[in-house]
Amino acid sequence: MEGPRGICVTENGHIIVANSESNVLSIHTGDTNDISKFGALIKLVGDNDGVVFINPTSVAVNSRGELLVSSQHKIDIFNSDYQFVKSFGSWGVQNGEMYFPGSLCVDAFDNILLCDFLRRIQVFDREGNWIHTFGKEGKENGCFQRSVGVSIDSENGDIFVVDDWAHSLMGL
Repeated sequence: MEGPRGICVTENGHIIVANSESNVLSIHTGDTNDISKFGALIKLVGDNDGVVFINPTSVAVNSRGELLVSSQHKIDIFNSDYQFVKSFGSWGVQNGEMYFPGSLCVDAFDNILLCDFLRRIQVFDREGNWIHTFGKEGKENGCFQRSVGVSIDSENGDIFVVDDWAHSLMGL
């Protein structure tokens, strides 16, 4: 692995790793008795198969089994067989645009939450349409200095954000 940044596990037990330096996703079986190994390599997505990633940083799976990947100013969506479906997003600082996307996660309604380097969390529907943005630069509650991770509690929908410059975990 070269520059592993994001990881998720699919319903069928595949372990998917976003490798930001080699610009590929490595997909592994979960079959291993050795905790130091991920299991057999199944496939490399982005390695001479027509898919191009630039610095993939995060991966998540929605309720349809689709794989979502954040990379250079976009989110790519793949079906459960890891075949490319579509991309959405473009570089920019306005709502719905992406400025170095980082961590992403999916809520119970398949909405996609994405943090980027503009100290915000953007929410998109399952088709990639922008819904809303929250957060801004600052030190007050609900503000970020540099949000780098976002996750959702599947039991109650609470959102949690990790901010590495503020050295904090924030519940929203």
